[in-house]
Amino acid sequence: MAGIISYGVHVPRWRISAKCINQAWSIQGGKGETSVANFDEDSLTMGVSSALACLKKVDYDEKNIGGLFFATTTPPYQEKSSAATIATALDLDSDIRMADYGTSLKASTNALLGAVDSINSKAANSILVTGSDCRLAEPGSSLETNFGDASASILLGNNNLIAEITETYSAFDDIFDLWRRDDDVYVRQDDVRFAQKYGYEKSVTKAIKGIMDKTGLSTGDFDKLILTPVDRRTHIKTASKIGFDVKDQLQDTRIDKIGVCGNPDPFLLLSGALEEAKPGDKILLVSYGDGSDAIFLKVTEGINKVKNKGGVAREIATTRELSNYNKYISFKNLIKGQGPLTKPFSSTTMAYREKDSNVRLYARECMQCKKVVFLRDIHVCPQCNAQDEYKLIKLTKEAVLFTYNQEYYYPSPDLPTTIAIVDFPEGARITTQMTDVNPENVTINMPVEMCFRKFHDGNFFHNYFWKCRPILD
Repeated sequence: MAGIISYGVHVPRWRISAKCINQAWSIQGGKGETSVANFDEDSLTMGVSSALACLKKVDYDEKNIGGLFFATTTPPYQEKSSAATIATALDLDSDIRMADYGTSLKASTNALLGAVDSINSKAANSILVTGSDCRLAEPGSSLETNFGDASASILLGNNNLIAEITETYSAFDDIFDLWRRDDDVYVRQDDVRFAQKYGYEKSVTKAIKGIMDKTGLSTGDFDKLILTPVDRRTHIKTASKIGFDVKDQLQDTRIDKIGVCGNPDPFLLLSGALEEAKPGDKILLVSYGDGSDAIFLKVTEGINKVKNKGGVAREIATTRELSNYNKYISFKNLIKGQGPLTKPFSSTTMAYREKDSNVRLYARECMQCKKVVFLRDIHVCPQCNAQDEYKLIKLTKEAVLFTYNQEYYYPSPDLPTTIAIVDFPEGARITTQMTDVNPENVTINMPVEMCFRKFHDGNFFHNYFWKCRPILD
């Protein structure tokens, strides 16, 4: 029987308050805040971060993963697999199942159900499923104070489970609730009340009643109900109407802290529930998007072996305030500042040849003296002069800041750019950039973690590389 082995989340550090957004449009009031992806983040890079957190939580060997499914409505490419790039950054084997799910707010649970079917049919022993979104709301619209950015990952398998998936139920309904055409920049919404009643409430209620009929359980039998939200109130009203105790049973969505995040929400909320769960707990996870998926889980004794519990709350609590609306929309790439005088050089051929270093984060180790260097085309060892006697080694994702410089002329919406030189335990030293940090808090010898980020666009494709950021206490 398939189930959950581990979970991991990534919530961007930046937050913007509804009050700040409303002030930009001369609107009074506004409650709560939403998470905002940094200017160098997108759904793909956030997917890498949550997947790394998921694997780290249980020390799962990435070489044992049999597949990676990536779900998002905001892929960086309309035609090119994002899942393949994520799997490369995670250093997964190339002979595994790979799939990109999209176009729906329940693409993540669709991917989860597909993974469950693959595992139960023995087509794969384990599959990593990642949900991630950076949805754009039209500036000045009611959705602008609603949308947040995040990513969450679930590792599924049939051994060492922390929660068993015992039953599922799915239903669909074709309705215009939230949508975006292929030539639209922003998500659209029309009759909100109609969509709440005939979209969300109808579909979610049908899915919950369907799975209760299949399992013979009633509302009072569940320890936790997870309803993925579309706004701040409809999920609460729907749960109460069905007969759940919203105070004791309904999982906190933390909308007032990060907003409605889309595809990561089912996994994000499930991760929060698992961090508080005890063996034997019954959890009902319900997603929404042109229908609903309901998934019934039973928590096992393995939940007590999960490391670093509290990571979800820590991710949400670690924040930097965006108090300038212009900076916020520049992060969203809706306005352009002073760009570089010359465009960065990009080559698809070089991108392919440099995957090992730029995406997998491999260095070269001299087989004679064990000197480790992060140079892609080195032929002679700088320490022992051995020629072409290197092997590739994978660098860890944690390092130490050797030195740095604050650069004010580098084109960026978040100046200054911290140029960092970091040392790895394996002996390699690389030059990169530091992100997600207040420049005043940068100190030599501070521990940092590597995070996959977008460096620049060139030749009509995205160039990704590893940056560093401070490790959370």
